[in-house]
Amino acid sequence: MGDFQIGPYFFPAHLNVRIYADFNENQLPILLEDVPLRERETLIFQHDEAPAHYSRRVREFLDERFPDSWIGRGGPIVWPARSPDLNVLDYFVWGYIKAAVEHIRDGTRNEVRDEIIAAFRTITPDMAHRATRQIARRVELCLQVQGRHFEQLLQ
Repeated sequence: MGDFQIGPYFFPAHLNVRIYADFNENQLPILLEDVPLRERETLIFQHDEAPAHYSRRVREFLDERFPDSWIGRGGPIVWPARSPDLNVLDYFVWGYIKAAVEHIRDGTRNEVRDEIIAAFRTITPDMAHRATRQIARRVELCLQVQGRHFEQLLQ
């Protein structure tokens, strides 16, 4: 977000409503503490359609904390379903991190976790800016193909 990297944050293997709601209510504010208020005021929160994300408790919290500024099932901002081509985390970050930690695939949980944290630290503000600048072009292509897959048109 801007020149600030938020996270990574590690969820347990089995995410449920209680854990996800606790993250939003208690951990997310801590992660956002170093982000300037001006940036936080313009933040749009986005999550996917995991069942834990759709609970009434989570939606009510997001409506209060991010009024009219969150994306997810039941949220105020409409977003195309299954749209990884429009999400920087999906089309850049996860692939970058996966490639960076592939060499330690058989490592212990702590070794993999440490490598993931180290890989996140190598993402520079310039890399993030370049990735986010692609969004406008991606949205244009999405509209052009009426919401169908368009990644093949990016070449």
